[in-house]
Amino acid sequence: MYLAVGVLAGLGATCRFLLDSVINAHKKIDFPYATWTINSIACFIAGIVAGIMARNVLDSSYSVYITAGFLGGFSTFSTAMVEPARLLEDKCYGQLCLLIFGMLVTCTICYLLGWMMFY
Repeated sequence: MYLAVGVLAGLGATCRFLLDSVINAHKKIDFPYATWTINSIACFIAGIVAGIMARNVLDSSYSVYITAGFLGGFSTFSTAMVEPARLLEDKCYGQLCLLIFGMLVTCTICYLLGWMMFY
C-alpha cells in the first residue's frame, strides 16, 4: 500500500509539473493561474472520490490511493502558500486578495460539485 501511494504521488507530481508548464507557457499576466487551476482540479477530484466513497461503492483503500497518493502529489499547497507571500512582498495587494479568496472559494465549489455529481 505504501509503495502504491508513493508511486501515485510521483505520478501526481509529474502531472502537476506538466500542467503547470503548459499553463505558465500561455499566461500573459504575472499571476499564479497554474496553482489556482491545479488546486481547483485536485479539489474537484477529491469531491468525486468523497461522493463515491459516501455511497460505499468502492473499497476505502482506493480513496487513500487517490487522495493521499495522486492528489497529494498533484495538489500544490506549499506553492499556494509561497505565491501569496511573493505577491505581498511585491505589494500586489489586489492580486493577493484575489488569489487567497478566489482560490478558497473556487476550490470549495469544485469540491462540492465533484461530491454532488457522484453522491
